[in-house]
Amino acid sequence: MVEPGPSPVVGSGGSSGWARAGMRFDVHNMSKDELREMAHQLLASGAISMPDLRLLALEPVTCSPDWPGWNTFETPGDADARRDWMEEIAARIRRGHPDHAYIGHLRSLRSFLERVEAASPPRLSTTARPAELGGATRPARPRLAPGRLTSPLPRPAST
Repeated sequence: MVEPGPSPVVGSGGSSGWARAGMRFDVHNMSKDELREMAHQLLASGAISMPDLRLLALEPVTCSPDWPGWNTFETPGDADARRDWMEEIAARIRRGHPDHAYIGHLRSLRSFLERVEAASPPRLSTTARPAELGGATRPARPRLAPGRLTSPLPRPAST
């Protein structure tokens, strides 16, 4: 069976759309809402088409009723409902499904995430990628603490 792949880049802003998504989003640490936001940003930049948006945004219209729901996840999320979407998709592929179209759907989704990941700048620390994806390491995006930023340098002594 031939698996559907991402649509060709639409418009001239396509490659810069991937780069902007890679700068802004971390596919290894994002919420479902951020995944949808990323999909809409890629559509607005011309990087993906409307059918691709429905795939990447996990729109229900792209899913057959007998496919596993996206309310139950294979991987844990953190307190902010963020998860490693590369690992989530890899876990679903490893689990398998009798409907080959569903597995094709997951592989297409993974290819979009890989494209965003490839456009991401290098990160400070590394985390392991899923073994299903080759086991390579992926630098993790640092998270800033909320609130006012201060200099890490010591303050001069008061006189």
